[in-house]
Amino acid sequence: MDGDKVMDLYERNQKQRIFFNEKIASYDQVHEIYMETKKSLTDYLDKNITKILDLGAGIGFELIHLFEIYPNASVTVIDISENMLKELSKRDFANRVTMICGDFFEKDFGNNYDAVISTSALHHFKPEEKLILYKKIFDCLKSGGLF
Repeated sequence: MDGDKVMDLYERNQKQRIFFNEKIASYDQVHEIYMETKKSLTDYLDKNITKILDLGAGIGFELIHLFEIYPNASVTVIDISENMLKELSKRDFANRVTMICGDFFEKDFGNNYDAVISTSALHHFKPEEKLILYKKIFDCLKSGGLF
């Protein structure tokens, strides 16, 4: 990517951060209607997973059900909104979540994940940007890991 495209992505991501920081009060209400979709994430995961990366976890709606099904899982979340992560930190399961505030394109994802999940974040990116993210996702999964 040339410098202009990188700057455009950075600026857009910062606008997203501001947008989501300001939407914290209405986030539950807006996303509650997607709860069944968020629950369905667990339908396709191997029953032995223990290490999960959640991209764009927001306040952790999808993690409520996930921790019911996978009580021994540890989850790393990356979200651009510090206000969303502040709300997630109030959840009963927050002690089992490593929270990283930042941009998907700038943060290291780590490695050796059994699964990477994302329910409401990747649609914000252009196809060519998604290719970059998909490569990062592939690289952070262990062999046989799921996205």
